[in-house]
Amino acid sequence: MTFAIIVFGGIALVLVAVLAAARYSSKTGPQILDWQPTRSFEQEIELESDDVEQMIAARNERRRQRGDDEISEHEFRKEVRLEEQAHRRRAASYRDDREETGEISPGR
Repeated sequence: MTFAIIVFGGIALVLVAVLAAARYSSKTGPQILDWQPTRSFEQEIELESDDVEQMIAARNERRRQRGDDEISEHEFRKEVRLEEQAHRRRAASYRDDREETGEISPGR
């Protein structure tokens, strides 16, 4: 019994010491680990923009090969927005159907 008290007491003491050190430390976790993100927020936005441009260019290339008109980024974003709205409507309809049949409780 004494051994168990010593072991669990030691674990508790170490845990309390670590939590106290973390609580009263002036450094944040990334500072302690000397961690830097690989890309900044601005770089992420730029990469996202480049990705969208590349997707539209590839899609327009296929459309040209079929003889269809090209689409602009504005038209592409509008199409995506409409698809997202349709998806939300289908999800709401599915949820309503499941609520009516009692498969899930209302308001989930």
